[in-house]
Formats: sequence, structure tokens, C-alpha cells
Amino acid sequence: RAIQTAISRVAALKASVKSALSALDATEAGFEAGTRTLVDVLNSQRDLFRARRDYAQARYDYVLSTLQLLSAAGTLGVEDIRRVNAWLRG
Repeated sequence: RAIQTAISRVAALKASVKSALSALDATEAGFEAGTRTLVDVLNSQRDLFRARRDYAQARYDYVLSTLQLLSAAGTLGVEDIRRVNAWLRG
């Protein structure tokens, strides 16, 4: 169950990062046009950094839950660790 929740959370937070990036782009364009303030830009940057942080945490939680499940089932192997390493590098 934790893995299903983690998968849903990762997908939602990935969309959140994309949305925050679009919002930042729009805010920066508004700043250039004179309709938004520097504080607005900084707030949008903060929101993007928070979204990226939350997305990274969700990905970590997913990997950890998966490894814990495999370990509890007694099926955690070297190939699983290699797969995680490749995923973390890539």
C-alpha cells in the first residue's frame, strides 16, 4: 500500500514541479513587463524550490518503500541495488 501511495505522490509532485516552473516563467515575464514585482519572482522561485524538494522526497520515499518491501519478502538482491544505483545516477 505504501508503494502505491508513493507512486501516486511522485506523479502528483512531478506535475507540481512542472506547474511551479510555468508559474515562475509567467511571473518573470510579468516582471519584465512591469506588471509583477521582484517579490513575486522570489515567491515563485521559492515555490519551485519547494516543489522540487517535495518531489525529491517523494522519489526517495518510493525507493525506500520498495527496498523495504523486497527486504521483508526476502527477495532483495544485488540486481535490485544496481537498479536503484542506476536510477539515482540517471
